[in-house]
Amino acid sequence: MTRRIVLLVGFAFLIPCLAMASGVSYTTSGTFSNPNLFPIKFVGTSVTSFMGGDMPFGQFDVGAWSLNDCHHHGCHGSETFTLQITETSPVSATVDLVGTLFGHVNKNGHTHLTVMFYTATVTVGSTVYTIPFRDRINLGMTTLNGNATPGVVPEPSARFLLGMAALGLMGLATLSRKMISA
Repeated sequence: MTRRIVLLVGFAFLIPCLAMASGVSYTTSGTFSNPNLFPIKFVGTSVTSFMGGDMPFGQFDVGAWSLNDCHHHGCHGSETFTLQITETSPVSATVDLVGTLFGHVNKNGHTHLTVMFYTATVTVGSTVYTIPFRDRINLGMTTLNGNATPGVVPEPSARFLLGMAALGLMGLATLSRKMISA
């Protein structure tokens, strides 16, 4: 009977080590307050089971020009850009990073566009998302890089060691009890 209890308790400690850390899953999208000001669009990204570190949040695409774009001299001004991060795992939530897109784009292909965020960090659950405070955007595709840092998740190997130690102590207690009663 004692053996069965020891095995049952040992399995109770070992079962959690089968659960692996799953990481963070999220998508990004971006919107402009005046989408007709610059010939630019934002292409978001989708990330599954990301364990943390540097990664792209999407790309700015400064497109080709037509004769009607920005009159004949180019575009200049500023507008609000909102980067939306929608986390689906481990927490389901959406947060916005808001900034200003400003500068000019000329017909000859020169760009002097900059995106500047009001805050560079947002937190969803225990995951911290960070992007550069300022980033320059060139003609063609420019990647908006950042960082995602998931909260601390216990390592499965630590759970395994804890379970093995508990099982060993129970076995030692059972052996000691047999030696005392003999």
